[in-house]
Amino acid sequence: MQPSASADGVPERLWDAALWDLLRDFLARSGKGVRAQLVTAGWHLGGRNATTIPPALPLLVELVHAGSLLVDDVEDGAETRRGAPAAHRIFGEPLAINAGGWLYFAPFVLLQRIPVSGASRLALYDRMSRAMLQCHEGQALDLATRVVDVAADEIGAVVSAVTRLKTASLMRLSIGMGAVAAGASAWDVTALERFGERAGVALQMYDDLSGLVRDELAHKADEDLAGACPTWPWAWLAEVAGPETYAALTAELDACAADAPRRAALRRRLADHVGEHGRACARHTLDAACDALSTALGPSPALTELCAAVRTLEAAYVQP
Repeated sequence: MQPSASADGVPERLWDAALWDLLRDFLARSGKGVRAQLVTAGWHLGGRNATTIPPALPLLVELVHAGSLLVDDVEDGAETRRGAPAAHRIFGEPLAINAGGWLYFAPFVLLQRIPVSGASRLALYDRMSRAMLQCHEGQALDLATRVVDVAADEIGAVVSAVTRLKTASLMRLSIGMGAVAAGASAWDVTALERFGERAGVALQMYDDLSGLVRDELAHKADEDLAGACPTWPWAWLAEVAGPETYAALTAELDACAADAPRRAALRRRLADHVGEHGRACARHTLDAACDALSTALGPSPALTELCAAVRTLEAAYVQP
């Protein structure tokens, strides 16, 4: 995409410094592409197996996701992203926030170029708008809530809500967009969106767990522990540990906020308590999602391929 026509005459070097250098750097970093894969799966399962998916369609959700990462990293004070320094560490917070906002709006312009009917385009626009609103609501809850301020019998609901509003809503959007663009029936779109939401919950479970069980990803858990963020390990701890253990470990959060060695020790203790339980919960969530979709749509090679792909998330996130 190019800058707006009203910006004609601005030297390219100024645009590079203002926007393009940051975007080129960040978008070139390799991600897992899970959301783009879901868009493509939704297209094929929605009834367009014989045709080629519009190349820009999977890009819409990936751009929204990239924008959310840029902004989230500033809000969370993250040091790294996708194997390199976080964008705001390189280009500064103002440019990173602005680039993230640009990536929220660019997909709505690209949407006008997708070759679908007017009704489908309107449905896609509606889904994108609602998902982005939910993502911001989830991020607000995530930023404002600390584990130490939430009772053990409340933490599960809080973590679930943050997950469904953020990660799950974007996964639901991904597969739903593919299905809508393919002209799928309302029944199939609903079934696929439910699958996407459940897969999103499992993805966040694996992501939260990865920082506990993989030393090379320990920085993720360290950031969450430093901010006392409401993540799945705390929800699982409330399920499997007694009240005294839960109270003792949450009490450690304030004590280790500025103490990296104590955070590392707390990370290991959490992993001991919830590591296997967390794996089982994420695996069960994915299996239930695949079973429900198979019941709704019936077996097919495309469905088998989709379920095989999402089941690789466990290896991608929690196995070295």
